[in-house]
Amino acid sequence: MSITQRDIGAMATRLRGHVLTCVAACLAAAAVAAGGCENRPAAQQPRATENRPAAESPAVPEKPAAPAPDGSAAGNRAAAAPAAGAAGQDDAPPTAATTAASPGASSSAAPPRRVADNDRCHVCHVNFGEEVLSVSHAANNIGCERCHGPSDEHCSDEGNITAPDIMFAREKIGAACKECHPDPMERMVLDARYCLFVPLTAEEKAKVCTDCHGSHRANVRTVRWDKATGKLIEEPDADK
Repeated sequence: MSITQRDIGAMATRLRGHVLTCVAACLAAAAVAAGGCENRPAAQQPRATENRPAAESPAVPEKPAAPAPDGSAAGNRAAAAPAAGAAGQDDAPPTAATTAASPGASSSAAPPRRVADNDRCHVCHVNFGEEVLSVSHAANNIGCERCHGPSDEHCSDEGNITAPDIMFAREKIGAACKECHPDPMERMVLDARYCLFVPLTAEEKAKVCTDCHGSHRANVRTVRWDKATGKLIEEPDADK
């Protein structure tokens, strides 16, 4: 018996029909199964692991608290208190204290900057409490003593005869400022304004830092000292 091309075509058609029928049946069964899961009552649906009652989870034995040195029950309760609160520790929101104590806490919150205390000096030098140079340096914890020394004898002398420990003559002001502010001085060398800081003649008075950056001078001067030696000048010289 020979198989013709016509027989092969008929067999292929029947086979294709069987395959399509099986695929349709599988899809229908899957749809019915999916619909059954969605419509299943809540009581028949499997419970999630996280919603399982605590009674079904294995109990972890608690470590007995160490007895207090005196054997009292209060000490035992105090020792057991941290263990009792540990269970809800993960759910509690972080507080400022725990955040600060955490090793990974952010260090962006810097502590407040300290301000220099110049009250002892301002008892007599009242105007320096609002003077620009004094206020700006005090805000960065640079007080009067940083430049003028402790000057304890000067502060204790009610007769106002003893000079401060350190004073600066006009020609020494620039060098004193340069100890903490070197960059502005270096830039002035290349600046055309540098000529203002160097006298062109012996009679010409050169400018200094405090001519522009705060006067930093006493409004009323009842006594004057030689700023190089600290000795009292009987007749004050206006050029000193």
